[in-house]
Amino acid sequence: MDYLTPYETEYLVQSLQEITVREYAGKQWFAQHENLYKLNLQSHRNAKAREDEYVLDAMVTFDKIKGLIYNLIVSETWKSKVLPLCTSEVLALSTIRSYTLIYHEAILCNFLSILLYHRTACVESGDYLIDLIDWCYRKLVKLAGDDDPDKQESKLDRPEEFAAQVRELDFAMGIESLSIIQFITDHLQEMTLAVIQQLVEQCDIFCVLVPLMEKKPWVKHGKTGKMVFENQIWSKVKDYLKVPKAEAQIWLTVYNLFMNPDVRGKYELSSYRKQNLLRLRKFINETLVDQIPVLGSLLRSLEELSLIGDNLPSKISAFAIHQLPELQDRISYKQDWNEIAVYQKANFLIENPEEQKKAAELMMSGIDDFLEEPICSECGEPATNRCSKCHHEWYCSRKCQVAAWKRHKQVCALLAEGKEQTTKEEPKTQGPKIVDITGD
Repeated sequence: MDYLTPYETEYLVQSLQEITVREYAGKQWFAQHENLYKLNLQSHRNAKAREDEYVLDAMVTFDKIKGLIYNLIVSETWKSKVLPLCTSEVLALSTIRSYTLIYHEAILCNFLSILLYHRTACVESGDYLIDLIDWCYRKLVKLAGDDDPDKQESKLDRPEEFAAQVRELDFAMGIESLSIIQFITDHLQEMTLAVIQQLVEQCDIFCVLVPLMEKKPWVKHGKTGKMVFENQIWSKVKDYLKVPKAEAQIWLTVYNLFMNPDVRGKYELSSYRKQNLLRLRKFINETLVDQIPVLGSLLRSLEELSLIGDNLPSKISAFAIHQLPELQDRISYKQDWNEIAVYQKANFLIENPEEQKKAAELMMSGIDDFLEEPICSECGEPATNRCSKCHHEWYCSRKCQVAAWKRHKQVCALLAEGKEQTTKEEPKTQGPKIVDITGD
C-alpha cells in the first residue's frame, strides 16, 4: 500500500463518521473500514520510522478519536447482538468478506492503541475513555477466563473455522487492551476523576490484572520450546530472562495506579483487595527489577501494605459522583435486533464481486509492510521459505510447515483468495520455494 500524504490523511480523517449498528456491513461502513485500515497502517509506519505523526495530529485536530471509540462499541455490539442472528448468511459470503466483518473491531482497537500512547490523544478522548476502559475490561476478563485460543482440532468445518477466527481476534484484542490501559494510566494526572473511578472502582482493574499475571496467556510452551505473543504473532523466546511486553505493561499499569497518591487515597483496601495485590510480591525479583527499576519501590509499598491491618468496608464511596459508561446503552437503546438482522440479510450480507475484490486487495496490501527478518511461524527460528499458497507464513523447513498446517489452514485460504484477486495480472517473481502440502 502506498504511503498516505498529510493532505490525503486529513481528507480521510475528516470523512470518518459514527456508523450505526443498522448500517454495519453496508457500503458506507466498508468504505470507512478501508479508510481506517489505511490510517492505522500509516500511523504505525510513522511511529516505526519516528517521523512526523500527522495521522495523530489530524485525528486530534478534527476531534475524531471519540468517533473511533463509538465505532468500537458499535462493532462489539454488532458481533454480540446481530451476528448470532445472521451467522448462516455471513458464512455464505466469501471467506475474506466474512473475516472483514469481525476484523473491523480489531483494527479500531489497534488504531486506538497507537494513538493513545500520546497524551494529547488521551486528553482529547475526554470521558469517552470511560466507555473504552469498560470495553477493555470486558476483553481482559475474557482473556483471563478463556482457554488456549491457539489450540485447534485437526479438522474444522466452516462454522468451526469462523468461530476459531473470532476467538483468535478476541485474544489479540485482549492483549492489545493491556497497551490501552497502560497508556491511559501513563497520563493519569491529565485524566478526570470519572476515568480514575472507572479504573479502580467500577472495573477494579487490579482484580483482573493480578489473575492475568498468574495465568500469563501471552506465553505458551510448544514442541519447539517457549513461545511468546508479541506484535500480534507467536514467536520463539530467545532470551528467557527478558520480560514479555504484555507482562511489562501489566507491571507498569499496576505501578501507575498503586503508586499514585490520589488513587491510593480513593481505593478502598478491603481484605480481598489487599490479598489480591499482595499476590504480586512473589513475581518481583532482581531480574525483573533490573529491567523495570520502578518495581523496586512498588515492592517496598506492597511489603508495607502487608503490615497494615485490614480496613472495614466503608458504606460511603470515596467518589462523590459516579459517571457510568453510556455508549453501549445508547447504541442498544430501543433496537430491534431481529429487524436489523433481516434488513442486513436483504441489503448487505449478499455476495458482491466488487466488494470482495476490494476486501482482498485491502487484506493483501499491508501484509509485508513491516517484514524485516522473517521467522518461522512454528518454531520462531530464521526462515527462508514461504507458504506457496498464501505467500504469507514463513517456515524454516517443510517439517515445520507440516506441523503448523492444522493451525494455518484456517487463514491460508483467506489470504490465498486475496492473493489471487490482486496478482492475476502481476509478473511472477522468483524466490524461495517450498513443497505445497495444502492440497492434502
